Amino acid sequence: MTALARPGQTLLAHSLGVSDRMSKYSPLPKWGALLGLLHDYGKYRPTWVEGMQRINNGEIIGRLPHHALEGGLLLLRHQPKAETLAILIASHHTGLPDVSEHKEKLKTELDDHQWMIDQAYTQTLKQQLQQADLGTLGQWLNCTPLQRAQRLRMMYGALILSDRQDAAQWQSPQYDSISALAKRLNDWYQNKYPKPDRGLNLKRWEFYQACREGAKHHPGWLSVRGPCGISKTWSVMQMALDHAALYSKKRVIYCVPWTAILEQSYDQYSEVLGNQNVIGHWSTLIDTDTTESKRIITARQWWDAPIIATTLVQLFNVLLNHTGSAAQRMPALKDAVIVIDEVQGIPNELVETCIALLNQLVQDHGVSIVLSTATMPDYTKLKIAPMECLSDHDYYFSAPELHRVNYEFRTQPWEWDAMADEIKRSGKTSTLIVTNTVAACTDCYQVMQQLEGYTIYRYAADMPPAHRRVVLQQIKATVTNRQKVIVCATSAIETGVQLDCDQGYRENTGIDSIVQFAGRINREGSQDTATVTVFRTAQKYTPPPGAEARCVATSRALALGTDLHSSTVLEQYSRWLSDNAKLDYNYLHNLGHLNWRTVSEKWQMITPTQAVLVDPRLWSQNSAVIAEYDRAVAACNYKILQQHCVGLYSCKYKKSKAAGLITVQDNGLAFWSGSYTEGLGVTTDYDAD
Repeated sequence: MTALARPGQTLLAHSLGVSDRMSKYSPLPKWGALLGLLHDYGKYRPTWVEGMQRINNGEIIGRLPHHALEGGLLLLRHQPKAETLAILIASHHTGLPDVSEHKEKLKTELDDHQWMIDQAYTQTLKQQLQQADLGTLGQWLNCTPLQRAQRLRMMYGALILSDRQDAAQWQSPQYDSISALAKRLNDWYQNKYPKPDRGLNLKRWEFYQACREGAKHHPGWLSVRGPCGISKTWSVMQMALDHAALYSKKRVIYCVPWTAILEQSYDQYSEVLGNQNVIGHWSTLIDTDTTESKRIITARQWWDAPIIATTLVQLFNVLLNHTGSAAQRMPALKDAVIVIDEVQGIPNELVETCIALLNQLVQDHGVSIVLSTATMPDYTKLKIAPMECLSDHDYYFSAPELHRVNYEFRTQPWEWDAMADEIKRSGKTSTLIVTNTVAACTDCYQVMQQLEGYTIYRYAADMPPAHRRVVLQQIKATVTNRQKVIVCATSAIETGVQLDCDQGYRENTGIDSIVQFAGRINREGSQDTATVTVFRTAQKYTPPPGAEARCVATSRALALGTDLHSSTVLEQYSRWLSDNAKLDYNYLHNLGHLNWRTVSEKWQMITPTQAVLVDPRLWSQNSAVIAEYDRAVAACNYKILQQHCVGLYSCKYKKSKAAGLITVQDNGLAFWSGSYTEGLGVTTDYDAD
């Protein structure tokens, strides 16, 4: 009776196929080929062979026996010192474990004497066992504890990828080459933005050319500092593609902290470089009703494309999550250029862990890391020294065309009424106000509504993205038409949103956020200068996580001067944050002890929220939007529905549900049934703090 791996595929063919793929993906090709051959050895068990034949014949039977452990046991029979690799085989269906979980299991006796093994399998196994050298394995594992953990993770990811690709008989599509994409982007840019004679656009053109020159730096840690409004979106991608082409890197992985930036950048890159060459990945939800091709959906699983646009959450999910679905993307990181745009968005308490993980990719897997921001943190303490790719980045920060704002810091707490009076007296046409909390934004909005002659908008995180997009279009039109307008917003408007307001008020926060905010004021330099006022509220609001520490760090740094682009001020700010970071769990230490599962369970890059759907009928009369939403609800189309979700923190979600403001359907979708108004977003009658 022929052993089958699954209906329609023999076990021998699958084992040899996975072994062949592992020889290409694995950091140790010969050991990888051996693991690939052994991973499904347990499917030679007679009960599996019989059961799979019955399934192949159309019968419906119960669950087949587990089969992952046996391959690990067979490896230990021949190579007792390869225990860690045996664990990778034994866990290839359950995710990377804490090593202690599997040590007892590996003491199980393997009773395979009566199994009918294919002769070709036995012969191949004998050959591969001779080729897999213990000395090579020992040298590879003779490294720092973190390197060992992540090297084994790369090997595990290669095994999962090889297994799943062979099962799907996947053949990578023919993409355009990195060199061709670099040329295409440059041709497009030069055509769309020919060299201007003077002004801000000339500085942007010079910055782009400087980034192209910076791409020639040797692979490793690279950095690009550029002021807000210098058009880093195109310049940094061009630099990454040029660097990848020059040094034969396989792909560019573009990462940002916030989906608001990512969605915009993904659309722009796809339009210029071709949808077939760019894959976007910023949601863990599985879309069951999508117009995307099967090729795109499958390629996204493995990050199989020349350009990947994703979030920092997804990148570090690949590096730390213990599941096979995350680890299978590890091989895509090898020989890649990883762009970390707005790198200051890495949570302060996680910076050391994140930088150490990225540095391991640089050291072991031929990766170049490009850090990009207007406010570069100081990483000296973390023992990395990114090469500054621009020969004179101070030239761009000191350029008069980019000195578009002056900062004014208010030391005394401010009432909203006093701010409204000042805005009215200023006579400015457009004003942007950003607060640290939704509650403060709401209070500000209600006070500003009392001003006559102004259109008042609110833009906050308690509004679903679809609604925010409509409001943003209205805001831009009002600002462009020079109508009197006040925009009350949370930090959601600081990333991925291009505005050009006359003046701005920013609640005190980190210097990096203040600089991001200032990029929305006098963006095109239509005024000689504009004022950004940094203030503290008279009313007390519950601050978001980390906000107090960032405010203290800003105050300490500003004691050295109020030039927020000064390297001295920025270094002091990031150094104080780093020195005072509090980490409740030592991820690096526990990774070094191969506690993969526990690290994965404890890892949290952003404060988790629970998604609640807001029916667009509550804010729109657009029949097309409503019809699309209704279809998406009926089909559980998460790709569409996530545009109609708000994320509620656990406390507010539980209180709202208990109050009957949230209805959960059998399919798990949660719907907001409480109050929602266009001006105030999701509102409740209780204190959710």
